[in-house]
Amino acid sequence: MDWRWQMIDYNSLFKRHVANLKGFGNQKRGFCPFHDNKRTPAFSVNVDNGMWSCKNPACDKSGNAIEFAKLVNEDPTPYYDPNFQPIKNGGKRLDMPDKTDINRHTNLPEKQEENRNETNGKQSVNVEELVANYHHEWHDSHYSNLFSVGMCKGHRTFTYFKDGKPIAIHHHKSQPHWEGDGKNKLYPEWHLDYMDKTKPLVIPEGEPDVLTLNDNGINAITSSAGASSIPPKLPMQFNDFPAIVILQDNDVAGEFSAIAWEDRLKADFPDQRIVVAKYRKELPKGFDCSDENGVAEAKLAIKEALKRPKKLGGFKIMSDKEMSSTVPKKAEWIVESMIPKNFVGAIAGTTGAKKSYYMMQIGMSIANGEKQVMGNKIHNTNLKVLYIDTENGEDETVRRFHNIKKHMDWKDNENWLCLTKDGIKEDIWGMVNQVCSHHFKADFVIVDSIYNSTEVQDFSKGHNVSKVTDELMKLKTKFKCTVFGIAHFNKGGDDQGLSLDRMSGASQLKNNLEFVSLMTTTSFDNFNLWKVGKIRGFYHDTSYYGLRWDDFWFKTGGIVTDWQDLLISSNARDKWMSVLEDCPDEFHTNEWLNVFESKHKHLSKRTGELWLHNASNTRMIEKLKGKGMYKKGLGILLPDSIDEEEK
Repeated sequence: MDWRWQMIDYNSLFKRHVANLKGFGNQKRGFCPFHDNKRTPAFSVNVDNGMWSCKNPACDKSGNAIEFAKLVNEDPTPYYDPNFQPIKNGGKRLDMPDKTDINRHTNLPEKQEENRNETNGKQSVNVEELVANYHHEWHDSHYSNLFSVGMCKGHRTFTYFKDGKPIAIHHHKSQPHWEGDGKNKLYPEWHLDYMDKTKPLVIPEGEPDVLTLNDNGINAITSSAGASSIPPKLPMQFNDFPAIVILQDNDVAGEFSAIAWEDRLKADFPDQRIVVAKYRKELPKGFDCSDENGVAEAKLAIKEALKRPKKLGGFKIMSDKEMSSTVPKKAEWIVESMIPKNFVGAIAGTTGAKKSYYMMQIGMSIANGEKQVMGNKIHNTNLKVLYIDTENGEDETVRRFHNIKKHMDWKDNENWLCLTKDGIKEDIWGMVNQVCSHHFKADFVIVDSIYNSTEVQDFSKGHNVSKVTDELMKLKTKFKCTVFGIAHFNKGGDDQGLSLDRMSGASQLKNNLEFVSLMTTTSFDNFNLWKVGKIRGFYHDTSYYGLRWDDFWFKTGGIVTDWQDLLISSNARDKWMSVLEDCPDEFHTNEWLNVFESKHKHLSKRTGELWLHNASNTRMIEKLKGKGMYKKGLGILLPDSIDEEEK
C-alpha cells in the first residue's frame, strides 16, 4: 500500500454502499450502486487509493473517494488528505512530497520500513550471483531447469530474465519476496517465441501453475503479481496463438482475477479469441492445476472453454448433425393467415387504409377471447395484448377503442393494456421493457407506429432501421411474445399493387421483419385490398383479399382476382372510358387516337398515346398480338358490381 493513502479508510466507505464487494489485494469488485446491477459485478475499486469506476458502458461513472462520498450523500471530509490535493489523473496526486519527507509524513511500522528497504523494483543487487547461490536444488523437470527454478530455505525461487540475463528472483511464499526488478512482469515472457503457436496460450494464477502446465505440454504464462498488477504493455505475440484461455484458481479471488484479465485482454487484443476456463464446481475451494489430479482437471476446463459456443452474439451456431436432428417447427398462428405466433412482423399500407383500426380490431379480438376476426380463426384466445400508440394521442385512441368495442361483448378481463403519448419522437424500448417485466406480461405487442417509436429520424439509412428492428427482436426474445408494428407505404406506386418494395424506409426494414402483411385503399370507398407480403420460413398465400369497412369495423370481402382494376383512380377510369366507349370491340391505335382527338381537342396526341398505354396495363384493355391492336371490355369492374355483392 502506498504510504500516502494508508491513514485513510477507503475500504469501509465502499463496503457500506457497494453490494457484494469482494476481491483480492487492493482490487475489489461489486455491484454498482448507480444503476441496476445485480448479476455481473461491474463496479471496480482500488481500496488503497479510493479510485473507482463502473465497467458498464451504460453507466460509465468513475472518480475518487471524495466524488464517491458526495454521490452517496456522505461527508467527503474523511477522504481528503489536507497535505495533498484531491486525487486526480488515474490515482496520482497533483503534487508529490520530497522523498526525504516520507518519515515525516508517515509513521511506518518497523516491518514496513524493512520491506521498503528491499530491492523491489530496483536493480541494486547482482541477480546472477543470487541465482548461483539460491538455485542449488533443482526440480526434476524440463521447464524447471529451463527457467532456472530452484530452492531457497525450503521455498521455490523463480528467476525472471530479460535479453538472456536474469533480472530478478521471486521467492515463492517466503521473505523477502523479491530481489531485483521482477515486479509487474510476465513469467516467462522471454519464452513466448519458443512456444507452440498451434496451441492456445493459458494464463493461470502463479508461477508454479505455469511450470506444471508447460511440463504437460500446455503453453502457459502469468503475471508476476497476479491480475492486480497486469503489466501496462502486453506482448504482441499474444496474437500469434489460436486463443488465449484464462484459468485462475477455483475461488472468489480467482473469479475476480479472471474478470480483470478478460477485460484487459479484450481491450488490448480485440480480434483475438479470449475465453475464461473454470474448474468444476465440485472441486475444493482454491483448487488449481498444481493440486492432485490438477492437470487432468485443467485440461478438462480448457477443453470445455474452447468448445464451439452454442451462441455467438445474436447468432445460434449449429453443425450439420445438429441441423439434421432438429425437427423444423410447424407454423403456429395466433390468427390464421394473419398473425403468426412468436414472430416480429408489421402491417404496411397506404395512407387512409385504416391500419391502426385494423391492428386494434385484431388485438382487441384476441384479448377478448373472440373465436374469429375478419373471417379468420383465432387459435390463441385470452392472450395479454399491449397496444402502444405513439402517434394519435389519448383522445383519438380511446375513441377508436370505443368504436371497435361496440361490435363485441367486451369482457373487461384485463387482457388489454394501452399506452398512449402525444406523438413525441423518443425511444420507447426501455419503457416497454419495464412494463412487460413488472406490470403486464404481454403475449402480443402492437407498436403504432414503428417510425414514431424511436428517436431515429432518418429511416432511409439502414443502420437506423436496424436499431429499431433489433429492439423489436429483443422484445420477442426476452418475453417470448409476438411483436407487430405499423408501417407506411411510400407515395405513388399504385401500379405495383401490394409490393414489399413500397414500404417506407431502407431495405433493412422489410429484410429484418419476419412477417409483413400489406394493405391499400382502392378506387372504391370503404374497400381495401390486403395480402401477405412475406413470412419467413413458411409457405404463404399470395392471393389478394378484399376488406370491407363498415361502421369502424373490418369484414372480409373474399378473394380478388382482378385487383389492378380496383387500384385505378375514378378520374383515370372515367377518362379512359370516355374514349373506349366509342371504340369498336377490337380496335387499332389509330382508331383510339381518332376518338381521343375528337373528344379531347385541347389535349395532345402524346397524351392520348399515354392514356392507351396506361389503360392497357389494366384489365380494361387487352393488348392483342397484332401490331397496334387492342380489345376492350376484359375484366372491367364497375362500382355497381361491388355494391351488389354487399346487398
